[in-house]
Amino acid sequence: MFEWCAAVITAAHEVQCRSLDPVTHSRPLASVGYAGFARNTALAARLRAAGVELLIDVRALAGSRRPGFAKTALTGALASAGIEYVHMRALGNPKPGRDLYRSGRVAEGRALFERHLLGEQRGALEELATMIAERRCALMCVEADPASCHRTAVIDALRSELGLALDVIEISP
Repeated sequence: MFEWCAAVITAAHEVQCRSLDPVTHSRPLASVGYAGFARNTALAARLRAAGVELLIDVRALAGSRRPGFAKTALTGALASAGIEYVHMRALGNPKPGRDLYRSGRVAEGRALFERHLLGEQRGALEELATMIAERRCALMCVEADPASCHRTAVIDALRSELGLALDVIEISP
């Protein structure tokens, strides 16, 4: 398990590692939409360069019409870059919410997704928080623009509902 720590200098001028509490100390978290990437290997390379160890796919359906971005092909490309893949279907946006986002009714889609996330999927959100506390993670969905993607609502819920301090970086090609 990867342990996050802060360097502490003792009275004897020794450097010690003090474990960080996931709720009170900032955690790095990457956010990425694969739509901007031509190939899964390019995505994997950018994630590796950012130090990502675990890609968490927050799509409701882990398939893709774009070659290389469905679960099996993406898992292989990520593994070649030393990155683990996990699909968290429970954090995916159900079809009615996706339809609202696609039609440009982002605020309505987000509100619907937030009710879903904070209601029946709160346990999945808590599981995600544990993963983020243990490893350098990235959340992935389709949309290149985080403002038009439900992954932003997931990140906001981690902050507002679970009290996580997150240092989020957006990965782009």
